[in-house]
Amino acid sequence: MAESTERNTEDADLTLPQKLLAVRKRVKAFIEKDKIHEIRKDGKKVGEFNYVSHDMVTAHVRDAFNEFGVLTWPSVIAHATNGNRTELQVVTAFINADSPEDQMSITTYGYGVDFSDKGPGKALSYAVKYAYLKALMLQSADDVEADDIKHDPVDPRASDVERAAQKVKDDIQASANELKLAIRGTESVKDLVKLQRERKDWLMDIPEVTRDYFIGEFEKRKGELEAA
Repeated sequence: MAESTERNTEDADLTLPQKLLAVRKRVKAFIEKDKIHEIRKDGKKVGEFNYVSHDMVTAHVRDAFNEFGVLTWPSVIAHATNGNRTELQVVTAFINADSPEDQMSITTYGYGVDFSDKGPGKALSYAVKYAYLKALMLQSADDVEADDIKHDPVDPRASDVERAAQKVKDDIQASANELKLAIRGTESVKDLVKLQRERKDWLMDIPEVTRDYFIGEFEKRKGELEAA
């Protein structure tokens, strides 16, 4: 299949799920036809395993994303360090370039071991690679289900990143509780508008469902104050 980044204007009317399905079909056909062997040989040898690299996966999906107008944006929402290992929880957003409010996301985890400053980059690449693989249902040479690894209930790799993720959730919840009280405590529309302006950045950083809830709370309180 010839690679191309030329946009088809008809694709602009597709929803994001339709675009992702089109990307999945395009990339899947390309890999199955004549490239699966390259994916399987791309990664370096690690013990008895070959792994699929971030660069190989990105090379396969980039043109299809460009063709159908799909942007991706990874965000680190939790991180931890365990010796020379960086652990990240990453949310990768898939964005419809023709209608930016049309978005979907997938959460993955990345682990990067390094003795210098490359750990975070390795962890981010790992997480984004698996976001692409899972969202687009791509094959890889990684047979993780066949790995004969015993579960260690005190494995710090899991506990550290889970604690970091829980702290993020707890911080959001604490701020949300405080904001609810602040909204109810406003005595004028002017004070309410000032409060909303002060919390604008925080509102933009929280999950969309929580942001929508608070927008509704601000509107509800505004109506109460105007009616008083």
